[in-house]
Amino acid sequence: MAGTAWLGARYEQGFSLATVAGLGLALWVVLMTLADLGQRIKRLGSGMGSSGEGIASKDNLSKGSPVLGGLRKLSRTYWAMFVAHNGIAVCAVGIVLTSVYSQQQELAMSPGQEANVAGYTFRLAQLRNERGPNYNATLGDFVISRGRGATQQLIAEKRVYHAGKNVMTEAGIIAGLWRDLYVSLGEPLQDGSGQGINLAAGEERWAVRIYIKPFIRWIWFGALLMAFGGLLSAFDKRALHRVNAVDSSRAGTGSRTGEPA
Repeated sequence: MAGTAWLGARYEQGFSLATVAGLGLALWVVLMTLADLGQRIKRLGSGMGSSGEGIASKDNLSKGSPVLGGLRKLSRTYWAMFVAHNGIAVCAVGIVLTSVYSQQQELAMSPGQEANVAGYTFRLAQLRNERGPNYNATLGDFVISRGRGATQQLIAEKRVYHAGKNVMTEAGIIAGLWRDLYVSLGEPLQDGSGQGINLAAGEERWAVRIYIKPFIRWIWFGALLMAFGGLLSAFDKRALHRVNAVDSSRAGTGSRTGEPA
């Protein structure tokens, strides 16, 4: 498995103190939320509910599994807290591992040339020109492999727009759960005479930037979990009823004391 192999390679290199602290904090958050979930399921499943989560009117054991009974009694607000806290843990793992183990390398490559970065082999298969509606582009076709695994392809692009001669780089990206691979074309390298590269003449040597970002998708996934937790909490009817009840109580108290509601 790609993730296991990556973690094994990092273990051989040694984990930094920041990595251990970050992963330990994330693990602690997950374990605490799971422990709290188990306690609440046990309490609610046995009929010992807490405020806002409902109390069983009959023994849940006579109705079926106490675990399922406890799960049904958990409010959306609680699930929102559970999801959001685990989102924090996932995001923390992504931030720590991406910050510590990201790799970047700048190379000069010609068609057919290979480069090894962090166990991956990047081969520049070809360079080709392409004309767009309002720009001219140079495209680099890259073939990426790791060991005897399957090869993957990506295209990095360098555009020069007709208006203002503005230059824009379109990086090629291979996204994955465990890592993202980025390849971008830099500038054409100059020869000793100071002249630029002429693709038509076969002088195809370009600056290439390669980035490897492990676990970067976990940052976005964790953020999505936190946002989803917030939405769950916002649409919890029981929480809204409690807020309305508190507002009504305050309004009634203000009326009795002669204060404006």
